[in-house]
Amino acid sequence: MKMYRIPIKCIGLGLILLMIFTACSSRDNKGINTADSSTEVSVDTTEPSIHEVAVKYSTVTERFDFGSATSKVILEFEDMINSNSVDKSLFVAEVVRTYLDSEDRVGKEYIDMEHIVSRTITNAYVSDSEGRLSDIGRYITIEMDVTDDKSTNNSSASKPYQMNKETHFNYMIDFYYIIQLVDGANIKLENGDFIIFAATDKNNYLGDFLLEKDDFVHNQKHTYEDVTLGYAYYEPVLNVENNQVPLFIWLHDYPMGGNDTRVPINFYNVSNLKKDVYQKVLDSSGAYVLIPQTQSYWMDPDGSNSYYLKKDYTDTDGNSYYARGLLDLVESFASAHPTIDQNKIYVAGNGLGGYMTVTMLIEYPDYFAAGIPIGTPYSNDWINNERLDKLKQTPIWFVHGLFDDEWHSTRGSSLLDYSLVDHSTKALYDGLIEIGDQNVFCTMPEVIQDKTGQFFTDDMEPFVYKGQYAWMLLFNNDIKEEINGQDVTILEWLSNQVNE
Repeated sequence: MKMYRIPIKCIGLGLILLMIFTACSSRDNKGINTADSSTEVSVDTTEPSIHEVAVKYSTVTERFDFGSATSKVILEFEDMINSNSVDKSLFVAEVVRTYLDSEDRVGKEYIDMEHIVSRTITNAYVSDSEGRLSDIGRYITIEMDVTDDKSTNNSSASKPYQMNKETHFNYMIDFYYIIQLVDGANIKLENGDFIIFAATDKNNYLGDFLLEKDDFVHNQKHTYEDVTLGYAYYEPVLNVENNQVPLFIWLHDYPMGGNDTRVPINFYNVSNLKKDVYQKVLDSSGAYVLIPQTQSYWMDPDGSNSYYLKKDYTDTDGNSYYARGLLDLVESFASAHPTIDQNKIYVAGNGLGGYMTVTMLIEYPDYFAAGIPIGTPYSNDWINNERLDKLKQTPIWFVHGLFDDEWHSTRGSSLLDYSLVDHSTKALYDGLIEIGDQNVFCTMPEVIQDKTGQFFTDDMEPFVYKGQYAWMLLFNNDIKEEINGQDVTILEWLSNQVNE
């Protein structure tokens, strides 16, 4: 603190005034020594101090309808922050994602490389340690855009996984954040001081707050003959002893294969099924959720991983190398959990998981209580009367986005050349109707829009997802048809199916 000294000389009127002031002060402040012949008057003109402080941070990866995305960074400080001094304009955010890539893009010698991508900050505020808005606290939460728009960086930059360009599977990656103040910015503390901090890096990263907290048991293994499958599962908390509850099986699409069951759970919002609102629909006591994972692709006739390389499966009979191993996994899992109702085992899947759903219903028509194939590429080249008769034995509800262009490259060069809907889902559904199937339904949504109120187009209309995202509707129980004069949701229908 700067001090200004003002010597007072004992002359004339100034001396008289000083004597009067001193006398008064002496009477009012007994015990204080006033014998000095000069007095110092202190004037505080101190500039607010700015300190550089250490900071730690964590991230929050949330599960949205379109899958998991890192939506927040939470900065942790030692002192209380003035909430009025914080807004998004103070900060810059970048994510550093490490994954396999090729430097020359020609030789395709893949190595782990760090990729730095800017993130768009949408909000910043003082919070508690879990990112909740607070009037006072030691934490600052920075929110970032996670819009699932392939034309922006937000889609890939926010994801906790990446496509492995050698195996063509997604895998969980390492990432950390660089959060820094813009030039000249600082943060005000409650005590009036100001602070700055060095850019964050991987050394002060505390980890992700939610990424590992999904209540699933991960990376279990099951082997049948020469087939090994991974799996994850969710076990409901049962309130009634010895109560029997359903088993819901979810089969992933092709990029979610591999050796880490966190991938299919983070790619889809399948964890929604463990929420009470959906558990109660499946059964009043809840339901098990089983997520098998293949190291290859479900659409693999011989275990050679050849499908992705060939891009054409029409020269095979449509069978899967993994069918018997998958059934053995389901049977073993159900036996190991005696509270599973063996008459209420349901199977559903998206993309190649939808293909595998149809395959399992044809191969084992007496086992499953119901099936939900979503966006299945099961070709009409494989459909015959024998397979339709087997498929008819199990209640089935097809779902397929009308504008699903994910698979058009398997036949021709454009959507006009080949319609997956016509040559798979519609062909199967029409074939079952023709042979008199009374418990088959088909929903083909034209538009799949965001219904959370969180994501919008530039025109502030609800964000529109691609047709292959129809699985989002299942995990929100947002599919319904009129059955016997009443609107019935897909999970309500499912819960009423019993294998007798």
